[in-house]
Amino acid sequence: MTAGTWVDAGTTTISPAGTGQVSLSQTALPITNNFAGEFDIATGANGTSTAAVLSGTATICSSSSANLNVVITGTAPSYTIVYTDGTSNFTVNNYTSGSSISVLPGTTKTYTLVSVTSSGGCAGSGNSGTAVVTVGGITTTWNGSSWFPSAPTSIDTAIISNNYSSIAAHVNACAMTVNNNSIVIIPSNYNVTLGGALTVVNGSSFTLENNANLIQSGTINNNSGSIVAKRNSSPLYLLDYTLWSSPVESQNLYAFSPNTLGNRFYVFDTSNNNYLPTSSSNNFTIGKGYLIRVPRTFSSTVAQSYIGQFIGKPNSGTINYPVSDQGPTIYNGLDIDPVATENSRGFNAVGNPYPSQINVYNFIDANISNISGTLYFWRKRNDPNTTSYATLTKLAYAANTAAGGDTGSSYFNTTTPSNWVLNVGQGFIIKATSASNLVFTNSMRRGTNNANQFFRTTNKQVEAPNIFKLNLTSTNGVFSQMVLGYSADYTLGVDRGIDGLNFNSSNYLCSSIEGAAYVIQGRPQFSSADVVPLAYKIDKTDQYNIAIEQLSGVFATQDVFLKDKLTNTIHNLKLTPYMFNSEEGNFNNRFEIIYENALAVNQNTFNARNTIIYKQNQDIIVSSPHAIMSEVQVYDIRGRLLISKKNINAKQVKLFAGITQEVLLVKIISETGETITKKYLN
Repeated sequence: MTAGTWVDAGTTTISPAGTGQVSLSQTALPITNNFAGEFDIATGANGTSTAAVLSGTATICSSSSANLNVVITGTAPSYTIVYTDGTSNFTVNNYTSGSSISVLPGTTKTYTLVSVTSSGGCAGSGNSGTAVVTVGGITTTWNGSSWFPSAPTSIDTAIISNNYSSIAAHVNACAMTVNNNSIVIIPSNYNVTLGGALTVVNGSSFTLENNANLIQSGTINNNSGSIVAKRNSSPLYLLDYTLWSSPVESQNLYAFSPNTLGNRFYVFDTSNNNYLPTSSSNNFTIGKGYLIRVPRTFSSTVAQSYIGQFIGKPNSGTINYPVSDQGPTIYNGLDIDPVATENSRGFNAVGNPYPSQINVYNFIDANISNISGTLYFWRKRNDPNTTSYATLTKLAYAANTAAGGDTGSSYFNTTTPSNWVLNVGQGFIIKATSASNLVFTNSMRRGTNNANQFFRTTNKQVEAPNIFKLNLTSTNGVFSQMVLGYSADYTLGVDRGIDGLNFNSSNYLCSSIEGAAYVIQGRPQFSSADVVPLAYKIDKTDQYNIAIEQLSGVFATQDVFLKDKLTNTIHNLKLTPYMFNSEEGNFNNRFEIIYENALAVNQNTFNARNTIIYKQNQDIIVSSPHAIMSEVQVYDIRGRLLISKKNINAKQVKLFAGITQEVLLVKIISETGETITKKYLN
């Protein structure tokens, strides 16, 4: 600094300043330099006066870390902190106020601040407080039948020196060592929770059965030795796939699934939005998802679970996995479609990297600045009629099979969304919004929800208030689900972590946000005047249904109407599903959800547009969802009567048409005597 006189806001002379820094007390007024060209301390442009308070008292075991918290009075972007344990000084650079400093003491220590200097080079004074870290706890040993001298607690070190096999109890300790050739088996639905490291000495073993968890704290991986983490897939059939992720280091792909054909291991190619084969000789990359076909020994008719075994050093600590925001360029005719291009970018296959569940909310919140906040789970069956991915946001879960039995290995069977977790071994898709690192931390790890949920078998929970789901189904097995939810916290724009962009190419029902298809949408505080345009895309001409389920909040009493603009029909979905016929294609303007209808009646119309004919094996199906048919007559192109079916008294009829390829004329007569005729190519 240039020599001169430093004054406060009232121009009172404080002290002459020579070269070097000016020391300001905690109670000093804001100081400014009255020389032109010098920085202004009072504005905080290069630094401010500071007073720091140190805290962080804790009792830990010798292998755990503790956090020291330093709260600083000041506005500088960052600070340099020097603190001492009475013997040595330690320096932390680029510290931001309110963060924490992780320390790993060997003995009980008391920490105090030596100095705090702002990023502008200004030292502070008025520091106060201490942080006392007490190293406590005992060492307790499992002798084969009991713990001696007592069961471990979170500050104790646990030694297992004899077999610990399927004991129905949780274990909570600071650190654990398995030695003396001991065999440890943690049974399903139980957890081992450690503040520090797990050490498995060579010759010993440590196994987590399906639905057991190893939960650890800290930011680094101090584990040593190998474990076995088991994970059962959903019941699957020959040719089905699962999206896996490894909870251990250096797990080989082929060793994990040795009966899968060598060319049926896949990684996701972000640049082209598709899966590419990868060598089965490769190892799992930590944090990455791999699509793996079931073993070739599986049955095509009888479903069975694959019992996966991950073997290696268990992953722990903070894990950063790089993701890409690249993707294909989508053309609309000769022009680039900017909306479609933007919404096809950034999809990456990732996965839970830990041998424990991780909390969905924690994962999304920790990464929301770099991802859309939507998670996608590969379908259960290799079935073209169902949507390929189930979708999850913090608002809701949209299934991709009627029973909810899809590949979302997440545990959503709870009425509290903040408790949702992703299970061990689960791979999934995220959409990255920037080229960045996806972050996993030990603070996300959970073990309270242990039910076998690799593939969910129920879909009857309510995720959030003021929500309902719509299911699109067909006679040929199509299933798609979408979700609408209302809250004052949501907007009509894209709400990251709440709205779920559609990731399926066909056979889906959705709403629209900013020109893109969304299967989960959060909308502002509910109003009965709201109108929600719907869109759907299907592959086959068929008879379809739209049905409502999982009503909650305001919708327990609020009617929900589907408006069919094609047939001029308004239908109350809370009374019955809406049945309609549709050709294949993409339809963006046919349906709306509305909540007010003065008439509240169905407006059934018998005409050619909503009467459909389609093939089913060697039969033709004639369907008239809005009118009862009394008779159907089928003629060939020369006018000869081939089939006549009378006294139908139903909205659908099946007629045997044989295998001859020819143009048919189908005459349909309603119970009121109205007649329509449609051409049909058999």
